[in-house]
Amino acid sequence: MKNDCKNAIRHLVCKTYERFVRSRNAVSVISLPGESWEFENHILDHQDYRNCIQKMPLDLQLVCFEKSFRVYSVNNLLDRKKDNGTKYLNEKLNLEHLKLLKSSNKFFWFDFCGNPSEESLNFLSEVFKANYAAENICAIFTFTLGWRRRDNLPNELNCVSKLGLSNERSFRAFLNVLIDKLNMKRQFDGPKITLLWEYTYVSSRAPMICFCITNDSALRSDHSLKGTGELQKPDQEVTPAAVIKGDLDAGEEMIQQMQDSKRTLAANKAWMTRRARLAAAEAAVKAAQTASENI
Repeated sequence: MKNDCKNAIRHLVCKTYERFVRSRNAVSVISLPGESWEFENHILDHQDYRNCIQKMPLDLQLVCFEKSFRVYSVNNLLDRKKDNGTKYLNEKLNLEHLKLLKSSNKFFWFDFCGNPSEESLNFLSEVFKANYAAENICAIFTFTLGWRRRDNLPNELNCVSKLGLSNERSFRAFLNVLIDKLNMKRQFDGPKITLLWEYTYVSSRAPMICFCITNDSALRSDHSLKGTGELQKPDQEVTPAAVIKGDLDAGEEMIQQMQDSKRTLAANKAWMTRRARLAAAEAAVKAAQTASENI
């Protein structure tokens, strides 16, 4: 079934990748293609475009992982490995695999889709570790916000989620603190790690969050890529009932304008309450991290 929001996210990832490599002659990529290979085929086609049309050769190292032997076997039978230079490994991605990358320009799409577990979030810390001052890094993560089981969530995230915030707001508060912590650990002068974009959407009835973190100055200066919000599928067609409803709504415009001032006051109050809760959540994360470090 066509999922507009998921397709939009995939397109955004592709656009982010194109901007990341625009003025570079080499890049190393890690991805989890699953069964679609849409992102992977896109960047392989983009390499052909660079090499043949733009006459700006791009040295692409693409390393893909699939832990399911069934999916791995089907992909091989369908010849999904479009390019002989693509490494396709029937292994579960682990931190040691990061050492396979040879270029100083690194692009990751960790399309985990599961919980933001301690194990998965370790990749966020690891890719921005050590000598990243000499590297340009873009890391994209996809997680579910429907946490049926919480036993693999970081303790700090669990603490925040118990404050009465939604899973979405809890994770955002946790992520903000995590990025601040990564920046504080920098032992050199260089570009800061920043959140470039972050969106929530629904995929197969499951609430998801996808976000991009980078230290790349070219990405950070591209305002067309920056953004946050909730993606919603637009109406596919305008029915006669919708047209009639639009006419009725137009007739009520004057009444709506009279109520605007009251609603504005209510919205401002609600926003101040949410900001206070978010600040409390971030404070709780920092307190939990300080407590764990002192044990």
